[in-house]
Amino acid sequence: MRLTRNKMRQEYRKRKIGFLMIFAIVLPSLSIYLGYIATKFYIMPNLQSKEISQPPEGGPSLQSVKKDEEKGEAIPTGQISQEAFANTFELQGLDLYCVQVGKFTAIENAQTLLKELKNKGMEGYIHEQDGYKVIAAALLDREGADQAIQSIRIHYPDAYVARMNIPVRAVKYTKEDVKYVLVLQQQNKRLIHVFDKLSTSIKEFKGSKEQINPLIKENVLELKSIKEEINKITPSKSMEKITAGFLKTIDATLSTLEEMQQDGQAVQLQNSLNRGLYEYFVFATSNTY
Repeated sequence: MRLTRNKMRQEYRKRKIGFLMIFAIVLPSLSIYLGYIATKFYIMPNLQSKEISQPPEGGPSLQSVKKDEEKGEAIPTGQISQEAFANTFELQGLDLYCVQVGKFTAIENAQTLLKELKNKGMEGYIHEQDGYKVIAAALLDREGADQAIQSIRIHYPDAYVARMNIPVRAVKYTKEDVKYVLVLQQQNKRLIHVFDKLSTSIKEFKGSKEQINPLIKENVLELKSIKEEINKITPSKSMEKITAGFLKTIDATLSTLEEMQQDGQAVQLQNSLNRGLYEYFVFATSNTY
């Protein structure tokens, strides 16, 4: 009798455990399935109908779309107008190490000192920032500037090295300028590389004409190649000013190097870099584009 009762209890327990397992597995699955059915056939259709009945701000209404369809005018979905497309590209920034020989509150005094520099064979420039700073030499590394200042201090004992920054410049362009922008960005990198080569050459230059001539020829050819690549693509009207500024920077560097091919004076390397970096500063910081 006891065996029969124990056996019945064991069977009852097994059935109870079985029912609990079925309940634990089947009920969650059934809930998920019912939720899927409700979402697919009830919730999503209602959401979509609301989205369609409320077009985005500034977009065509449902009625206007139907009218256009009746007229036989197809309206591409997601069409983007020329005005709506806008992107930016970056003009490269630079850190300059400049040998400053004077600073004035009146530009006339700065211009007098600049003329004095030219009489001594140095193609300096005036940098307008918190006054008028007269720069005798500009390079892309501090070591080169420390070397250049030694000869400049013979004439200007108070000269010192000042660090200046040409910030990265973001310029907007439109869809029609995509191809041109790719070319301009590539040529911008090439121009910076020319500046870097000139700066390194000035620092390492030993003074022989045999060293100067191949260097001049190499950079002249590179700058002419950059101009040719830029001129292959006609920019849109919105990009004309930035193109003119970029070409002016190239020409300022190129003209001095071409003068060097005639006289072979080593100081012209520094003068060429000075002109190029000054024009690049004006170009990169201009607010006309």
